[in-house]
Amino acid sequence: MMKTKFLLLILSIVLISCEKEEDPKAAKFPLAEEYNIDSETLEEAYNKAEQISGLKSLLVSRSGILIAEQYFTEMGADDLYHTRSVTKSVVSALIGIAIEEGFIESIDQKLSEFLQPLGYNLDGEKANISVEHLLTMSAGFEWNEFGNNYSYNDWVLSDDQIEYCINGDLVSTQGQTFGYSSEEAHLLSVILTEATGMSTHDFALEYLFEPMGMGIEDFGWGEFPQGYFNGVADLALKPRDMIKFGNLYLYDGEYNGEQIVPSVWVKESTSYHITTNLGGYAPDYGYLFWINLNSSNPFYCANGYGGQLIVVFPVLELVVVTTSEFRLSTSDASQQWYNVMSLIQNEVINAIN
Repeated sequence: MMKTKFLLLILSIVLISCEKEEDPKAAKFPLAEEYNIDSETLEEAYNKAEQISGLKSLLVSRSGILIAEQYFTEMGADDLYHTRSVTKSVVSALIGIAIEEGFIESIDQKLSEFLQPLGYNLDGEKANISVEHLLTMSAGFEWNEFGNNYSYNDWVLSDDQIEYCINGDLVSTQGQTFGYSSEEAHLLSVILTEATGMSTHDFALEYLFEPMGMGIEDFGWGEFPQGYFNGVADLALKPRDMIKFGNLYLYDGEYNGEQIVPSVWVKESTSYHITTNLGGYAPDYGYLFWINLNSSNPFYCANGYGGQLIVVFPVLELVVVTTSEFRLSTSDASQQWYNVMSLIQNEVINAIN
């Protein structure tokens, strides 16, 4: 009897030992294998992520489930991160909601209809600028988003951001040429405020964030002295809420059974409308979303300076979020962005079965 108990004890120890030996493979990402993600390859991707000095967080979600999450600095899951131009994609969602709710007639409505009551006049070709032109960065204003003569800082520091924009020269015909221009996205925030009678911040809280289970403490948004919230780059979010936004779009604007963003708007926003002529990972543009539908793994993304990203792979039911250091020179930020996007496209994707 004692011998039998001893053998059972040894067998139990061996079994426990075996379990402990098997656990490390999936311990870091316990849900990975269940969602057809290779744990070892995903861990290799995270190891490479640690080598990108400016990367602050990397989150991976599949089929609406958060599979992997890691923070690489002192900031953590409960901290708000400046999302930079990811802000623009959120503004796009708000425009879609505002149209659905009847605050804005359509994407064909003219910018002048919202600005003239404020005392701003758009003459000549500028009178033809529509909501859609602003959504596709094709209003035609002269603007230098990249390079040495950087327009953004001058615009931010100007006394009147609206006047700074509309007084600029037109260098192309509306709807014909993509010209990445932060000021054009901000005009959409102005339109939202004038159309709804609510600040962009308050409209977002009521119509987007609260339905997603977020409160006023879960985001921050920069406001200009004129009273308009920056539609360009001053939205701060938690990375997990960035994942929520990605999943909201992955599932056609629906969250927890509630239709928040119209499904037709999600489709239109993430469809091809104009080429960026930039090539690389995201050669085309939707409504304030960068898209690459011809990739072996088609995707669209909310894309912020230096590597703030919400990348959605619809076919794979995959959403990847990154936040990164953004206080960098243009060249350093571009290199960091490339490193982060390459990590997603070449390392994280390799783990997906």
